[in-house]
Amino acid sequence: MPLRKNASPDEARAATELDNNGWDKFYSLTKAEAQNLLKEHPTRTWADTPKEKQTEMIGRINAHLRAASLAQVGDDVVKWRLSNTVHDQKRSVSVTKEVAATDTQEPSRAYDPVRDV
Repeated sequence: MPLRKNASPDEARAATELDNNGWDKFYSLTKAEAQNLLKEHPTRTWADTPKEKQTEMIGRINAHLRAASLAQVGDDVVKWRLSNTVHDQKRSVSVTKEVAATDTQEPSRAYDPVRDV
C-alpha cells in the first residue's frame, strides 16, 4: 500500500527496512538532493519537478543507500520525503530572507514631540 502524502515520519520509516542509522542516512541524502534541486530551480516544488528528474533523483538516493549496504527505499517513501523536504527548504529560505529584510530596516523611534511636530 502506498504511503499517504500526509503520513508521519514514523509511518514513513515503518514502510522501509531501515534502522536508525539507515534512516538518518536516507534523511541526509534526501536533504542534499532537495538542496541541489532548489539551487538549480529556486521556485520549483517537488510536484513541478519533471518526472524524469524525479526518477533520476530517486535512483541516486537508492544507489547511495545500496553503496552503503542499506536497503533501498520505495518510491512512495522517497517522494513523500522529497516533497516535504523541498517544501521545508523553500520555507526556511523565505523565512531567512524575511528576517534579513527586517534586520536592514531602520529601527522605529519613539514619538518625540519636539522632533515630530
